[in-house]
Amino acid sequence: MPLMKTIKPADDIVIGVWQISEPPEYFMERLKLNEHDHAVLDVIKTPRRLLEFLASRYLLRVLIGAEHSMVLVKDEYGKPGIHDPACHISISHCDGYAAAMVSNTKRVGIDVEVPSDRIKRVWGRYMNEPEKQFAPIDDVVGATLIWSAKEAVYKLYGQKQLSFSQNILLSEFAEDTLHGHLNLPDEQAHYTVHFETGD
Repeated sequence: MPLMKTIKPADDIVIGVWQISEPPEYFMERLKLNEHDHAVLDVIKTPRRLLEFLASRYLLRVLIGAEHSMVLVKDEYGKPGIHDPACHISISHCDGYAAAMVSNTKRVGIDVEVPSDRIKRVWGRYMNEPEKQFAPIDDVVGATLIWSAKEAVYKLYGQKQLSFSQNILLSEFAEDTLHGHLNLPDEQAHYTVHFETGD
């Protein structure tokens, strides 16, 4: 399936969501993978993860408009980037979906999740007490939303290990936003996390 949705929340940010129905060959033919990419592909064990990996990178290339090979690199913390340091990216994939976010002016973070009862297994490990009050364990969509928002903040920060329950704090969500607070001994930051839910 082609690009499912494009969102431009600001002049300098573009987001794409792709629902994956293509075989791996569709993306392999269009990506022009380099030696490093093939080395990464060799260690991916499951067909589903391989497909999500390829789709997220192809979507990123579509959003950037790269006509030639686009080399993805990781910094010392594992945060992905491309050879153009002025271009900030974030990618995500989950259960047949890929998402990417690109900005030429600011760091970005994105996450895509499909709500599932699996979230109940980790619910108590990533939420603090106030968050548990507005997204109880039986609220699978709300609990998934909290996880996803924290994952997006984690990706945006991208510098070191963070405790999701202690270092990334979220306030109760409104219609389409959450307010995030990065709480570290040597750094404090506030973020507005925008979200969409749906099929």
